[in-house]
Amino acid sequence: MVLLAEFLQTELKEKSKAYSNSKNQYVVFITKLESNKILHSYLSNYPLFSSKFLNSQDCFRVMKLIEEKKHKTEEGKNIINEIKNNMNDRRTEFV
Repeated sequence: MVLLAEFLQTELKEKSKAYSNSKNQYVVFITKLESNKILHSYLSNYPLFSSKFLNSQDCFRVMKLIEEKKHKTEEGKNIINEIKNNMNDRRTEFV
């Protein structure tokens, strides 16, 4: 996990979750645009499978809106909400 955090130029954090039987979990948070670009490049070469792939593509659509400074416009906010509301367990399209 340390190597992953270093590769993505971000921090490794420790979190304690009640549902994990009191075992600590380690989480890599990506908050910088540059780190997102590194992840996008990596996943372009080594894609995920199933709905994880589709969720990553949705995340990168949002990243592009942020890069283009459209995420603060009303249209951009609506697009982001639509994307968010159709990810993970809310996903109904798997194409």
